Amino acid sequence: MRDCNEILPIYSTEGPRVRLIEISDRKKAVELIDEAHANGCRKFKDCEELNILQRTYQRWSKDGAVKEDQRPLAERPEPKNKLTEAERKEIVEVSNSK
Repeated sequence: MRDCNEILPIYSTEGPRVRLIEISDRKKAVELIDEAHANGCRKFKDCEELNILQRTYQRWSKDGAVKEDQRPLAERPEPKNKLTEAERKEIVEVSNSK
């Protein structure tokens, strides 16, 4: 098997949120893990090599198809403390005054 780090970037899991992984990268990761598994490797070791959790692999490859990230499609409510347009204009006006 080719070196995984040459094909896929190591995914960073630093910080409170994990960055979005493109669907093409997800498909490539699942393909590499499946290929390694078919050649006798353990899935948790394959996932470790790509710096993803085995649970992430399971979630991506659920039902036999690689899933696209649904976070960008989520409906998020407007914050209760969001400034009104009048408040925003007033702040801009005060900020720009001498």
